[in-house]
Amino acid sequence: MQETWGPIWWTGMRQAEAIRESIRYVLTGRIRRIDFSGTPEFPGDPDDGYRVTHALDMGFEQGYGADPQQLILGSAAPAGVSADFGAERSGAGWANPSSFVITSALVRLLGASEQFEMDVLKALFYYRPSGVLGHEYDHEEIFADPEVFLEVPKGTEQAPVYEKPPLWTWLRRHAENNVERQKVFSRVFGITTLPDGSKSEQAAFTKFRAELYEKRNAVAHGRKGVEMNLADYIAADVFIAQCMTHIHHQCREKLKLHI
Repeated sequence: MQETWGPIWWTGMRQAEAIRESIRYVLTGRIRRIDFSGTPEFPGDPDDGYRVTHALDMGFEQGYGADPQQLILGSAAPAGVSADFGAERSGAGWANPSSFVITSALVRLLGASEQFEMDVLKALFYYRPSGVLGHEYDHEEIFADPEVFLEVPKGTEQAPVYEKPPLWTWLRRHAENNVERQKVFSRVFGITTLPDGSKSEQAAFTKFRAELYEKRNAVAHGRKGVEMNLADYIAADVFIAQCMTHIHHQCREKLKLHI
């Protein structure tokens, strides 16, 4: 069967594609544009690659009052500190910048996955509020309108109010939790968020997703350095695409909703 892109599925997959493109441009040294507005004035050639170093170092020095190149040297560790724990926890530095780029991209990739699931859930509650217990008219095919998942809420940023559907005003906070969101998908709409497979494959999918989130959390909270190569990222990218596609298929086949 030929796939038909729905607005939510397409947006989620495009968000992941944009991250993939950024990895490609950064790792191949083909960054198209760097915004230097607001950084210290550069005395040399505007196209000189040293301008980034100048902006970072001078910007820190002007704001903090000390030259970072002299302030935080790896050789200046306090007495009793035998390893460079700070650099190790960051997972960054000159030794492995590609891993820094890839792990940073992983944080965005999982964010794209979460936003996709949030968008789908919002559309489901708008178009199929009765879930799997829907009425006969719920069996008619519906194509999700972008206005539903792109709705700009009323109210304030701290207390947003939604109309498509009003229930989302209360439910959104609960749906932001990964575990709670998966429960709602399953119990209300009979939708699973992992690809189909045998019992052992399902266990492997669950384990892999948990490992991805452990890496994401370690990076986001600075607990420890995480190393990833391109093959690791590709595996994560493919997995997220499979999860999005699986959710899309279930919405179409079980609830006649094209997302």
